[in-house]
Order: sequence, then C-alpha cells, then structure tokens
Amino acid sequence: SRAPILALNPFFYFLHVSHPQTLRMVCNDSISEVSVAAGDVLFSCGDASDRMLFVDDGRFTYKPGVTRASTALSKVQADSFEARPVESVRVKRHCFLSEGSLWMFWKNAGELTACKDSSLFVLAAEAFCCVMSLYPDAHRRGSRYAEIFVELVLENGPTDLPLDWHVGAE
Repeated sequence: SRAPILALNPFFYFLHVSHPQTLRMVCNDSISEVSVAAGDVLFSCGDASDRMLFVDDGRFTYKPGVTRASTALSKVQADSFEARPVESVRVKRHCFLSEGSLWMFWKNAGELTACKDSSLFVLAAEAFCCVMSLYPDAHRRGSRYAEIFVELVLENGPTDLPLDWHVGAE
C-alpha cells in the first residue's frame, strides 16, 4: 500500500489521520510507480519539478547544489555566491524528496542518482491539486501547510530533502 509510505511526510500523515478518503484518492489518482536502474540520474540541480518522490525500495545518492540563504535573492546577490564543496547524502527506503513541487514553483536544489536498481512512487503535483480541490477542508489545511512550508524554505533555503520542521522552533 502507498498510504503508509506517504504518511511518513507530515502533511500526508495529517491526511491519513484526519482525511483518509482524501489520502485514498491521492494514492489512486495522483501516484505512479517508477523503476530506475543503478546510475540513473532522476534530477539535477536547477531542473524544474512538478512531482514529489517517495522511495519505495532501493538506495540513492543526493548531492546538494550551492546553498542559497533565500530563493528570493536578486541576480546580483546570487552571482556573488561561490560554489562550495558539499557532501552527498544517502537516501534510503521510505524517504521523500522534492516536496516543494506540491506547494510552490520548484527547481530541484541538488542531484539525485540511483545507487542500485530502485523503485519510487511519483506524486504528480497537478493531479494532487485536482484531488485536493474536491475536499474543501483538506484543501484549506493543505493551503495552510503550504504557507508554512514556503516560509521554512525562504528562511532556510531550498532542499529536495525533507525539511526540518523544528528549525526555529522554541
């Protein structure tokens, strides 16, 4: 079943608990399964993205791109940053990536490469939005979640990895 893997994300956990019918429709109407081979690059830094990924099985390497303090930097400010070496992150089963694709215009902030033959659930942002629009209460909650998500990205910079929802918490 797809729902338990999706429920590892805070918003989808909320849907699982409070709006199971909505989550069932998201799983049925918005998700496809994709198999990838070792060495496949799923996305690179700067690629526009309209999908969130959930690792069903396998292992990946995520290499972050240049970190920006904010996605709202001017071109002059952005040009003043220098690339700095970054460490790769191992991405394992049940991790989710590129959540920003659901809530805002998103460009991937790093590169994701399969380390071995793997499978993913792909949540299409447009289909997700269509399902959410059918459930007004879940849609309102999703809109509020999106506001918080965008605030965290603007405060901490973009990443395709799961956000630390405790950043800035007191």
